[in-house]
Amino acid sequence: MVSMVILESKEKEINPLKNTIKELAAKLTEEEWNIDCLQSIPEINNLLSQRPLVDMSCYDITLDGALDKLIEFRRNYEEAGLMLITDVSISPVKYLRPGIKADSMLMRPLRTENVYETMKEFIASYFQREYDENNQKSYIIENKDGKTILPYQEIFYLEAREKKIFLRTLNCEYGFYSTIEQLEEELPEEFVRCHRSFIVNTAKIEKIMLSQNQLILTQGFSVPLSRSYKPVLKQFGK
Repeated sequence: MVSMVILESKEKEINPLKNTIKELAAKLTEEEWNIDCLQSIPEINNLLSQRPLVDMSCYDITLDGALDKLIEFRRNYEEAGLMLITDVSISPVKYLRPGIKADSMLMRPLRTENVYETMKEFIASYFQREYDENNQKSYIIENKDGKTILPYQEIFYLEAREKKIFLRTLNCEYGFYSTIEQLEEELPEEFVRCHRSFIVNTAKIEKIMLSQNQLILTQGFSVPLSRSYKPVLKQFGK
């Protein structure tokens, strides 16, 4: 599943943008796409409060207050592909800066041919980056629903149960077939086994409760800690 968010202040431009993305998605990928269209800053605030997964975004910076909010959006989704929608009224100095790091840009007025070619390049570039075998920033789940790309920083823990692996992010749980032993080989070093059935993202550890055999993670999550793994996990205590 690929999740795209469109922030577009001009209602007449939303459907053409969405239709172009759908057409290109069908031609360039085999994934299912979820496209959410927003038109206001309150809607962006609501999105940020829920922290859903966002893989790609088309972001209209001409909307009043959108440019300032983009900095916060980018902090939360630094690995997401980002296309800016702008016009000549916005100075490039305001958006060509390290905190934004846009991957592409559409300049108004939006012309059909230009939108199609720019969007095609944007989507193709994103998938080339994400599926590159040397890319070590995301975990890719493959199941009957297709491929799901999950940035490592979004993963709290992985649990083996019911003959499957269940990966936990803030708002979702993803099930797929693998083994804990195989994941130990595949995942980067910040992921450490803490129990025969659990691997934890050590960056998410808030507190280690040794006497209770438990790890307290951010956002209220907790996972069990086995005695045999305590010496390894002690170094991550806070």
